[in-house]
Amino acid sequence: MINYETNYEPETTRIFDEVLKEGDKVIIAGAHQGYFVTYCSKLVGQSGKVYGFEPEKKNYAILKEKVKDLANVEVFQVALGDKEVTAKLFFNSDNDGGHSLWDCSDHPLNVLTKANPLVQPCEVKMIDKFFEDKDLTGLKLCMFDAEGSEHSILRGGINTITDYDVPYIICEISPALEACLSSQMSLRGFLSMYGYKAYMMEGKLVEPQKPVRVFATEDGNEVVFNMLFKRN
Repeated sequence: MINYETNYEPETTRIFDEVLKEGDKVIIAGAHQGYFVTYCSKLVGQSGKVYGFEPEKKNYAILKEKVKDLANVEVFQVALGDKEVTAKLFFNSDNDGGHSLWDCSDHPLNVLTKANPLVQPCEVKMIDKFFEDKDLTGLKLCMFDAEGSEHSILRGGINTITDYDVPYIICEISPALEACLSSQMSLRGFLSMYGYKAYMMEGKLVEPQKPVRVFATEDGNEVVFNMLFKRN
């Protein structure tokens, strides 16, 4: 039996193990340095496919090296959103997974970022346009971990998501949604219009009726977490 508590993001890992099968396809936005991309690659097998998106150049270089021998993985150095533009990607010096399309130096905990703000140009693409010439039959799951851009990614990909009747979506929920002019409840409301219910993933699926807020007990800061959206 797998001990999920020793895994990175154990609740998310458990969902991947439960739902992904040989031949499935997966889209991961915010692929970072490749942990979940490589994990999903093993689950979907050679007849499946994993598409990973990571806009930050250092992370992308590590990601590309990590997947170079995986024939069922394609990775792209772009961000996803609801517009096709060249944008500013704000570098997070405090967290190599925290680069964002909003100025993350505004976060009170990002001390190094505030002291030395850095910006990279970043291509932003829409899922609906990016994949319009690809056959995504078998697209089982999308994971969007994009530092507040999750709702924007959904808007730019909802036609693809509904056309292929994607049964599972995982989104990071954080205060960064508000920096990108959204919120947890706005994102949940958007997906509910397309038949998706929101679930927490703590050992078993729990359907929350109110906004979920999780706080670190030591410092009182709100905790970032993933939420599962399932189409019934």
